[in-house]
Amino acid sequence: MISSNQVKPPVQIPSNLLQPCPDLQTLDENTGQAWILWSVDTVKKYNECKFKQKAIVDVLEQPVLTTQYIP
Repeated sequence: MISSNQVKPPVQIPSNLLQPCPDLQTLDENTGQAWILWSVDTVKKYNECKFKQKAIVDVLEQPVLTTQYIP
């Protein structure tokens, strides 16, 4: 008899995904240019962090189908 079960083997997560999200810069000046540079940097860091978090969740939630022989 063959049985199919969902089994999760140990997961190897790449080291670049295990790094903490970077700290955000502080807004030191109250000029339009400073706001634009700060917001671009903040959005970039947010998107990178969001991508890493989603990649980890996707790996951990992905079911692995294995087939084992049961006599």
